[in-house]
Amino acid sequence: MSSSASTRATCPTEPGSRFSTIRRLALAGALAVLASGAASAAATTVLRTAAQLHSEPKFVEQRDGVTGLCVDILRALENVDGGLRFSGTDDWMPLARIEKLLEVGALDVSCGQQITPSRQAHFTIPPVVLFTVNWQLAVRANDTVRVNDWDDVRRLGDEGIVLVNFGFGAATRLAAMPGLKVDSSGRESGENLLKLLAGRGRFFYYRSPGFKDELRPFKGRVKVLPAVMDSTPYYLLVGRHVSAPVSERIAAGLHTLERSGELRRLFLRWGDDGLAPSK
Repeated sequence: MSSSASTRATCPTEPGSRFSTIRRLALAGALAVLASGAASAAATTVLRTAAQLHSEPKFVEQRDGVTGLCVDILRALENVDGGLRFSGTDDWMPLARIEKLLEVGALDVSCGQQITPSRQAHFTIPPVVLFTVNWQLAVRANDTVRVNDWDDVRRLGDEGIVLVNFGFGAATRLAAMPGLKVDSSGRESGENLLKLLAGRGRFFYYRSPGFKDELRPFKGRVKVLPAVMDSTPYYLLVGRHVSAPVSERIAAGLHTLERSGELRRLFLRWGDDGLAPSK
């Protein structure tokens, strides 16, 4: 065999060999990029939620989209845990539908809800208070009734019917209080305020922040009594289908926001009138 033939037989730098090596390196690089992207996607957990109708200031519709106290809380959670993302904050739904979808696993979390026995039975509730609200009574503007506590309402009997929105945790709480006459058939505040003006109830029970915004269309016809009837903490509901590690991350993030004072700051930012804060 000639020396040139021997060289051709043993040299690993033939053009075909070089191109094959380049192709293998390019393929390996592409696979590494895809694997990196898949790992990044796997590290992000997307949790589905919804914007609750008639819940200002938790969710507030503005020209440029949906904002509100709960939107700010969920975005703050994303900031403290970069692997969590919340979708659906611009999908409006009534509370009853949100709870049903959360129960069957079509939604993952719901922000700013009271604790009730039913919710404790069906959902995971991280033990961090998002915010606390005061509950008051509204009456017709010409009503001279004086109320200091629930005993004053009970003494009115059938003349003291309390209207409260259907599906609210407050409706469950009031229904369990002996001696109160409660009507929770109205599905949203506007419906109940019209019932109040029509004399189909003496009081409308609602929370502050949020009360002033609900009453704005009825200005001059309805007033809020000064007595604070109840103060109630609000929490985040997590579906039982959400894995324990993710639920624990949510709870840890909320604890961080609580300890840093961020939850309190966000609550104060939204004020007591249900309006978007000034920029």
